[in-house]
Amino acid sequence: MATVVMLVLDPSHNRLTWANAGHPPPLVIEPDGPRYLEHRAGGVPLGAIEDPSYVEAEAELLPGSTVILYTDGLVEHPGRPLAEGFDRLLAAIEHGSLEPEELCEAILGGTLGGATSADDVTFIVANAPAALGGRLSLSLPGEMEGLASLRQMLRRWLAENAAEPDEVAAVTMATNEAVENAIEHGHRLSPEPFHVELEVVDGEVVVTVRDRGRWQNHRKAKGGSVKKLDPSERGRAAIPARTETLASPPRSRR
Repeated sequence: MATVVMLVLDPSHNRLTWANAGHPPPLVIEPDGPRYLEHRAGGVPLGAIEDPSYVEAEAELLPGSTVILYTDGLVEHPGRPLAEGFDRLLAAIEHGSLEPEELCEAILGGTLGGATSADDVTFIVANAPAALGGRLSLSLPGEMEGLASLRQMLRRWLAENAAEPDEVAAVTMATNEAVENAIEHGHRLSPEPFHVELEVVDGEVVVTVRDRGRWQNHRKAKGGSVKKLDPSERGRAAIPARTETLASPPRSRR
C-alpha cells in the first residue's frame, strides 16, 4: 500500500484543489494562522481495497499563504502519539512570516530536533506571495505546463504593475514566443528549465529569457554552402511587432 496526496496550487485564481489517499493532510499557513486541510477529500491508501474512490476538495488560497506537504515520517515517531506529532508541526510554524528556507529549518527543528526518524522525512514548502513586486525571477520546465504557468504568472505580475489590458496581451504573447523559441532552438525541445526575469525600469517592462542551449553559428544551405547565422534572427518573425525594442542577446540570452 502507499499513501498519496495530490494538490494543485492556482495562485492566479487564489484556489487550492486537492485529494488525499490516506496521507497526512496538507498544512496551510494563512495570515490568520495555520490549519490542516482535513475534508471529505480524504480516502483510503492506494492498494487498500480493490476499487477505491476519491473526491476532490477546493479551498481559497489567500495571497501570502504557504502550503506544506510532508511525509508521515515528519509526524510519526515510535512511542509518541500521532496527535503529538501534528501538534509539534503546528508549534514549529507559529511564526508564519518566515521565508521558505527559514521555515524549513524551523520545521525540522520543531518536529525532529536532534533526533532521527526511522522513516523517510520529506516535505515541500510552497509560498504564494501577496504581491510579486517590481522585479521577478522565474525558473520553469521547458514544456507546455511550464509555458502555461509562465503566462499566468506574467499576467498577474503585469496587472500588479498597472499594465493596461492591451499591454498585458502584447507582452504575454511576445514573452511566450521568445520562450518557445528558446525551447525549440536552444534546448532542442528537451524539458530543460528556462529562466525568465521580469523588471520594471523607468516605467518600461524589461523581459529577459535565458536558456542553457548554445548557438549554432552556421548551417548548410541547399547547395552545400555554409550560411552564417545571426542569433538575433532566430524567432524574430514570431515575436509581435508591438514590442518596441529587441536587443541581440549573447548566447543563452534571448
